Amino acid sequence: MRTMAVMAAAVVLGAGAAAQGQTLPAKGGGWEEAIHKLSSEDFSVRQAGQKDLQKAGLADCEDLEALAYAAEDPEVRQQLLVRVHDIREAAAVNPPPVTLELENATLGETVKALNKAAGLSLAAGADSGGRFTLHAREEPFWEVWFALNRQGSLAAPRDGRTVHMGSQGPTRGAVTGPYAAFAQEIGYERTVNYQKGGAAGAGTLTLAYGVAIDPRLRVLRYSPPHLTSVVDDAGHERLVPAAVQTSLQPAGREWMYRDSVALSVIPGGKEIVSAKGTMHVTLIVSQEQVEVPDMAAHVGMPIVVGGQRMIFSKFQMPPGGTGNIEFSASMEALPQNQDREMVPMRVELMDGAGKPVYSLQLTGGWGGSLGGNYKPPIKGIFSVPQRVKEVDVPFELKNIALP
Repeated sequence: MRTMAVMAAAVVLGAGAAAQGQTLPAKGGGWEEAIHKLSSEDFSVRQAGQKDLQKAGLADCEDLEALAYAAEDPEVRQQLLVRVHDIREAAAVNPPPVTLELENATLGETVKALNKAAGLSLAAGADSGGRFTLHAREEPFWEVWFALNRQGSLAAPRDGRTVHMGSQGPTRGAVTGPYAAFAQEIGYERTVNYQKGGAAGAGTLTLAYGVAIDPRLRVLRYSPPHLTSVVDDAGHERLVPAAVQTSLQPAGREWMYRDSVALSVIPGGKEIVSAKGTMHVTLIVSQEQVEVPDMAAHVGMPIVVGGQRMIFSKFQMPPGGTGNIEFSASMEALPQNQDREMVPMRVELMDGAGKPVYSLQLTGGWGGSLGGNYKPPIKGIFSVPQRVKEVDVPFELKNIALP
């Protein structure tokens, strides 16, 4: 009988969890005094300890978790674990600001520093040789990203992980917490039809824009951004009425969601003073996750996560890692969950060098082939949301010059 190491965990997004039985750290992150207060018999002292505990942030979670599992008082342990849980849940919908110090850094050095500052796992891709200098303290992620982009033309990862240089992305936008709206371009086009005596058409005006979402957020579903009002400096409403797509669709690993709208061509007005809109996202607050270290060695063995089971009947690597990966898998709910709606399972494949192979959400079987050059073994990460939060994201763009 074959055996395979499969790592499973229930994860509150924002940070990893410490294992039970972990010994008390030598310093405990400086929280020992608060712990002593929490275990005091004096009510006022316990209240002071609880007040101290409210000062903890995401960076303190691992220390607090270790202290919790080492605590002899079960009430203290419970208070610490609840605080850690609350911090991580808050970070899952509104990640903390970023502090980043760079001085003449390469793309690789910049990505490494950004990973450390924001808790990401990005990889450096194509590098055009640019350098980055930035001194940002407690700034929203998108303010930091836009500042870097003004120096080095960064492209937001399409695979959610690899950052390239040389493809100009947005350099500024309206930032609100983990979201940023930006105007991409506004264009005017007028056609002259020479087959109709050279008569000129009325012309069309189009505004392209987008909404960027902090990559530390996990988006399960989204409805595309759409504008609800576009007003110029003469007071004209410019938005041309059109059908709006409000149905939710599965999210990939993209950071930016784009759209474009037609605007009325009206005499007068030099700029758009206000373009208001909204989009909707379903954020994953916590999820159950299973990791399979070697997919090829796991064929025929069930992968159970979030009340669902997936079995790969085939996962064949090409010789030398170059060529097509051939695979086939079935998916079903466990018997006790047969009467429930299937929740999308996210499947992420990564090669032995940490390079993304594929990522998608599934509610059924999966099969086909994936081409490329990958270093074995291929690792599989399978996750199913346990808790989600529905979020409306209002935004407003201002002062967009008209052509």
